[in-house]
Amino acid sequence: MQTHVEQVTLRVDRVATVALDFQERSGSAVRDVHEQLSALLLVAHSRPVDPSSESAFRIFGLGGDVELVWDPVRRLPVEITGSVKVLGRVHVRLASATLRAGGVS
Repeated sequence: MQTHVEQVTLRVDRVATVALDFQERSGSAVRDVHEQLSALLLVAHSRPVDPSSESAFRIFGLGGDVELVWDPVRRLPVEITGSVKVLGRVHVRLASATLRAGGVS
């Protein structure tokens, strides 16, 4: 049996102002979120411990250096970008979030 081990690092690349545009659900309440926010731009980078191996690391099926735009108020990713072999670079934006009862995400 072969074991595949990778070293994954997550770093804050920068803080940037982003425009949010999604639906937020909490219990039976639904609210449209249209606002500007100072978000964290995070980069997840993976490197196999064995240099002869290829990286198999994926987040939501996205590989390569995966970039996340993180809402620090709601504590959730609002955008994610990464690579898919058959499609190339893929960019996904949050359309809807269901928050836990009693608070923000």
